[in-house]
Amino acid sequence: MQYSKWIGSFILPLFDKPSLSQRLCLEVRKAARSYQRHFFWCKPCCKTRRSNKQKSAFSNSPIEVIKGCVPLPLSESIATSIRKGTLSEEGTQAMLRDLLFWAVFTDRIDMAKVLILHIRPRICAALSCAAILNNRAFKTTTSDKRHLYRQQARDFDTYATDCINACYSKSESKACDLLIREVPLFGKMTCMQVNI
Repeated sequence: MQYSKWIGSFILPLFDKPSLSQRLCLEVRKAARSYQRHFFWCKPCCKTRRSNKQKSAFSNSPIEVIKGCVPLPLSESIATSIRKGTLSEEGTQAMLRDLLFWAVFTDRIDMAKVLILHIRPRICAALSCAAILNNRAFKTTTSDKRHLYRQQARDFDTYATDCINACYSKSESKACDLLIREVPLFGKMTCMQVNI
């Protein structure tokens, strides 16, 4: 789905199609990981202990097997992201963004309001939802749906305005920075671009 049709032409693609070389690298990495998992998982299991009688390869407890595994080497960028705690955070935020857009497009507005509370750039999220709903109101043919979409868009606009006002009361300069900074989670768009 192209969100630029619903939010605006300024939003960059949220999901880039990988090039041929990127797809090839992903396939090679997947095969290497599969091989490493198989090799490191089976290595401790395949050893049998010799005692009075031959023990089964599966007699080890899972904890002993995991302790015997050699840890996989990580690239520097992934290791840095894990140390900072941003690797899982980025994935979680992207998942919440996708769920938010799904909730708005399927008219689950109450769910969208709950999801906005969990997204870090919630001002941009609320303005994006308002833009989607305004666009849906423009494209719908029935007047009751048009009125409903406009009311829901006003609710999201009000939420974004309240957030900005609360930030402005704390720090004027930081509130202005919030409005003009690019949000990578939403295709590097700014709150000002969405609002215009």
